[in-house]
Amino acid sequence: MKSMLKYLPILFIFMSLANAQVQLSEVLPDPAGSDTGNEWIELYNSENIPIILDNYSLRDESTKIFKLNNMTILNLSYLVVFPTFTLNNDADSVFLYYNGTIIDSMTYPQSKENISFSFVNGNWTETIPTPGTENYIDLNCDFSVKIIAEDIQGDFSFKIYVERIKGFNGNLSLFRIVQTPYGEIIEKYNQLNLTVITHKTIENSPSLENGKAYLINASIITECNDSNLENNNAIELVFLRGENEFSLDVPYARITQVYGKRYEFGDTLRVRVSINKGTSNKRAITLSVENLSVKNSFQSYTKSPQDFEIYLKLPDECEKKSKTGNYTLRLEAFGAMDRRIIEVFSNKTCNSEQTENIAVKYESGPCEVNFTENIINIGINFSTLEVIYESAQVKAKNMGVYAFSGLILMLLTGLVIWKKSF
Repeated sequence: MKSMLKYLPILFIFMSLANAQVQLSEVLPDPAGSDTGNEWIELYNSENIPIILDNYSLRDESTKIFKLNNMTILNLSYLVVFPTFTLNNDADSVFLYYNGTIIDSMTYPQSKENISFSFVNGNWTETIPTPGTENYIDLNCDFSVKIIAEDIQGDFSFKIYVERIKGFNGNLSLFRIVQTPYGEIIEKYNQLNLTVITHKTIENSPSLENGKAYLINASIITECNDSNLENNNAIELVFLRGENEFSLDVPYARITQVYGKRYEFGDTLRVRVSINKGTSNKRAITLSVENLSVKNSFQSYTKSPQDFEIYLKLPDECEKKSKTGNYTLRLEAFGAMDRRIIEVFSNKTCNSEQTENIAVKYESGPCEVNFTENIINIGINFSTLEVIYESAQVKAKNMGVYAFSGLILMLLTGLVIWKKSF
């Protein structure tokens, strides 16, 4: 009996190590929306065998206990449980028990909506929720901005809706501008610094004249590394009705967005435009780049305002002999016009083309035509032509050969005459 008792400490240590294979992994005290029934605690089994949790329980700083009876956590897996007690959003602690003994615990400060506390690399830290999967820290974020507005009569207001798509750093700056379709600024709001946990709505009430069209521009700049910049800008075209009028008779053309900042020759531009035909009898819509001789033209018969994208392929720099620099993007529609400056650069080294003099004659006669041309594709049917000589360099080379041959012939003739004289 005494010999068996001496092994009890070893057995107790072994049981403690086995129980330690189940541990707290992640806690979400403040889920998006209602907290009731949506708070959860994640456990992790680092053992290579499934573990039955009948002797395990959870508790926070209150006296309520949540037993994990009839639950099993698979080997090397995560298990998400929804406790019956309520986790505090201000600050709280979570305890994991085995047979009434605490085997793991964690304490968190004030929580943020839809931000969890995860055990990563030996430390508890704020992360985006990853229920049932491995925890990780995502240093990137993604925030979007939208404009909520509608055509109204009377006092006008619009809303800016900023939403966190992923990440947990919610510090950002919001910029808002109201302008006419022709670019005249009507109202420019001061920069607004925000902290956005899940989403935030900002109401705006500009003083605008009824019976006219306006463009609302909203953009955000985040402190975190935003992985998707395309949803950081929003543009909305609104029309304010007067009591007995709806002034859309005036045609306009507006470049509302050019995707990207710098382009390489050969790239395809993606441009978003807003146009209105109004009472104009013109139908042509043309997007072009000045000094590059490229354009995309089509016709529209729609009288109501339109908002769509146009694609325009830039030329190859070697074909057009174009250089890196700023170019003017030009939109023309129904007699109205708008411009934007874009930067186009080149990474190519174009081969220099040699200029050669070519003489040709037609088979039908000995008529010779001399001309100078950059030989790329001169569009002549060479099956009916005979090349007399190809270039001035070739001609000079051939003349040298002829002169040398003539000299040798003269020497041989002189030698023969000299021998006959004897």
